Amino acid sequence: MYVLVVIVILTALVHPSEAEVNLVYQQETRQSGEYSEAFPASNAVNGNTSDFSYTAAGQQANWWMVNLGSKYSIGSITLYNRLEPYGEYQNNGGVRIQPSDPSLSSDDWTRVSYQEDAYPQVQTHNFTPPIEGQHVAIFNIHPEGLALAEVEIREYCYSRGKLSFQYPPSEDANNAADGDLSKYSSTRNHTNGWWKVDLGRQILFREVKIFVRDGQCYEEACSSHLRQVYFLTNPTNTDFSPNNENIDDWNICSYSETSLGDEYIRSCDTGIAYPLTRQFSIFSTAETQIELRQVEVYGHGEFVIRHSHAVFPC
Repeated sequence: MYVLVVIVILTALVHPSEAEVNLVYQQETRQSGEYSEAFPASNAVNGNTSDFSYTAAGQQANWWMVNLGSKYSIGSITLYNRLEPYGEYQNNGGVRIQPSDPSLSSDDWTRVSYQEDAYPQVQTHNFTPPIEGQHVAIFNIHPEGLALAEVEIREYCYSRGKLSFQYPPSEDANNAADGDLSKYSSTRNHTNGWWKVDLGRQILFREVKIFVRDGQCYEEACSSHLRQVYFLTNPTNTDFSPNNENIDDWNICSYSETSLGDEYIRSCDTGIAYPLTRQFSIFSTAETQIELRQVEVYGHGEFVIRHSHAVFPC
């Protein structure tokens, strides 16, 4: 029987990431052998599905691995199979996880999922809960070797699809957490306006990626509206409105006096680096509108692996 498995190797580093990107693109790769110089391991992370990586033939156990450079909470892994008629080499596969080197025997790996059917041209593995990892390996047992056209890995977003609120309301607050950049949430022009999302569970907050509405709106470009803004976290689901009266009930993660542009990443630069978080909020003391296309909250992976709760990937 021929076997293909995907393996995620755990490490101890954490690094801010760009949301909604392929984490493996042009990262360091290696494989158990090389059929020829024309098929290096790096072909599977170059963004081009017309070429492929290919291990040396004649071995029963074959593997390919990528180093993400830092540890992430992995939400999905997508494999692009080698084009027909050779794609049948990738069949009877699954997902495994192990905090060690992928060249170890299969007995050292813990199976996460398994698939007996032949892999299609594109196969995505979604992980609920997310899997912590810095190294990801694909492994099979086939005398013809292992060929991969492309590998894509994406991180989990904890705010996606979660219940959101704002004050004073205008456009639906949930528009900023639905994954659709063509819509936006909006408060009315007001002093001390806010937007917040309940993540549905506690995480160790690491960073947030914010997409501000970038069209023309109230008197000026909307991206300039998001100023004099606090980025707040709260470890509970208590209904504390993030305003001047209740700001002491929130952890001030970061503050910006001036506009940060249409799209940016923010992590905590005051107090605790990775605060325990159930709610995240954006609160502005300026007389302005808060207009958000998307707010994507990402967590520190070590907390995720100790608490198995379902979340949705970005």
